[in-house]
Amino acid sequence: MDYDHTTIRAAASIFQALTGFVIIPGMNPASEAILTVGIVAMMLAGALPMVHFIKRVLAKY
Repeated sequence: MDYDHTTIRAAASIFQALTGFVIIPGMNPASEAILTVGIVAMMLAGALPMVHFIKRVLAKY
């Protein structure tokens, strides 16, 4: 049942972002969530190659 609410909120958030019309008052805009996801993605983009490098270097010892 929670998926139904998530879908409705996602649709309302997208509609609000595209039109500026607020369907659910008090709901955070989608831009905040996209910013958070982007920050996490950038951190992982730098962290995963570094972990691979460390594993490769330490495998020699």
